[in-house]
Amino acid sequence: QLISYIPEYSTDMLICNVQEYLCQKINAWEILRSLPTEFSRTLAMHMKQRKYKVKQLSDASLVNERTIQRLLANEAHNTSLNTIIAICIGLNLSPIFSFDLISKSGCGFKRTAEHNAYKVILIAHYHSDIYKCNEILESMNIPLLGNKEFL
Repeated sequence: QLISYIPEYSTDMLICNVQEYLCQKINAWEILRSLPTEFSRTLAMHMKQRKYKVKQLSDASLVNERTIQRLLANEAHNTSLNTIIAICIGLNLSPIFSFDLISKSGCGFKRTAEHNAYKVILIAHYHSDIYKCNEILESMNIPLLGNKEFL
């Protein structure tokens, strides 16, 4: 009903948009099913897909290079949710892939304002860079993403 009030949208255009959306979701589901079950291997695949080296991901996520290397080597056992979210944003992962990577990391969300804000960032601002996401978080008085040494 609402769409009928928007004259610039034709029915054909809406059908094309829905078809494109469904194709993207099916493709995402196929990719998700093909990912490894291990966190480190999944991270490596996302980096490879984005053509990111450790340094590039470090710059894009504000996460220390050594931390990323440890994550790739499966040596980081007490990594924070904050770090994993920063990596997801640095990789510009769509929400389905972010939540998959977070789950594989062993981290999880709690029912807090902070974690809800992080979920909003992952869902609504995954296409933004880490600086824009931190700007949004700062305006909400939520701890920023990335290592303190970069902030």
